[in-house]
Amino acid sequence: MEVLEAELWQLVDHRLDEVRRLPYEELLRRAGDDPEIERLERPSGTFRRRTRVVTWPNDRLGITVRVDADGRRRPAEGGIVITSSGALAPEWSRSGEPPRGNPFAVGPRATLAGLALCAVLLLIFFLLA
Repeated sequence: MEVLEAELWQLVDHRLDEVRRLPYEELLRRAGDDPEIERLERPSGTFRRRTRVVTWPNDRLGITVRVDADGRRRPAEGGIVITSSGALAPEWSRSGEPPRGNPFAVGPRATLAGLALCAVLLLIFFLLA
């Protein structure tokens, strides 16, 4: 990873954290507006940052940030979904926050049913082969 690319991702992460901490009413207001576009002057060059807030069902808000370096590099884009309290939605997690549960974790009953199905399919396969 080059320095410029790392700076792009740093700008994305910083902006996501900044917008996420705004009050819910302010985020709802921003969801109705056009995306915010900023030009940032840094020693490494000029960057364009676009921040968009969208509303989702169940009191969820999506925040998307896209940063590009005036076409010199592929843009960096990141997004999160938060609840009305500002916490990450349970279906999302990021580094430094508790991971969500394993969607493939099933109980013993489902495991036994899956093993029985596999045994039946293997038996059919070997009988027809």
